[in-house]
Amino acid sequence: MRKYQSQDYYDVVDKTTGKRICQCGTLEDAQMMVAFDPKNRVYTLNQFLPGQCIDIQIPKELPTNEIVVNMDGGVGGSWKEVEHAGDYQGPLYAPHPELEAEKQKSLPENNDPPIHFRV
Repeated sequence: MRKYQSQDYYDVVDKTTGKRICQCGTLEDAQMMVAFDPKNRVYTLNQFLPGQCIDIQIPKELPTNEIVVNMDGGVGGSWKEVEHAGDYQGPLYAPHPELEAEKQKSLPENNDPPIHFRV
């Protein structure tokens, strides 16, 4: 397991109200924000520690020693052996017969020359 790497950031806080004004990723940005009002602002260094990282390895295949196959006809003898499903040659997708296909909408035809705008 790798060590934690902290991500440092800076809070710029208003001294009079105690409210955070902003968060900065670099020291220079925090110092610049304090320089705008040095009497009422201060910055503090904060460290963000990410949570624990756990490596998980997923097996490439499912274990096959726990599969149970019922070869006695399934529930109530509903299983039947079929060599093939048939010789269907139609499309794989057919529209629903109750739904009408909408006509494709397009822009009106126009033979006017293009307009060039110049500023």
